[in-house]
Amino acid sequence: MKKPAALKRNERVILLYNEEEFKKLKKLFSRSICKSISRYVRKISLEEPVEMIYRNLSFDAFIEEVTQLRKELSLIRQLSLTPERELLIIEGGPHEVVEDPRPVDGLFHLPHAPGLGLQVNEAELAKRRVPIA
Repeated sequence: MKKPAALKRNERVILLYNEEEFKKLKKLFSRSICKSISRYVRKISLEEPVEMIYRNLSFDAFIEEVTQLRKELSLIRQLSLTPERELLIIEGGPHEVVEDPRPVDGLFHLPHAPGLGLQVNEAELAKRRVPIA
């Protein structure tokens, strides 16, 4: 389809930016819903409204956590389906396998490490492993 003569654009404007200005322009353009930089610059220069995208940072943080959790759950699932998996049989109770965290000044301080900072007694754990056929 051809555009009507009134809507066809014939005039050109050439703009030159230095590297810093162009980075700023690209950053502003990336937050808009415009499909091209030329459309974005045209709207700005003609003082037309430009629709911008605003992100909810707290929701983004939530999504990152859920994504990490899904990766970890997937890994656990893959490990549980492997034929070489081993079963931990706890006869004497879990206290021999996992060393208890100690309170400091009457409070338990949990680190940011996985497993809430529990230290595993590998020697005791190795004694209790039974291969599953």
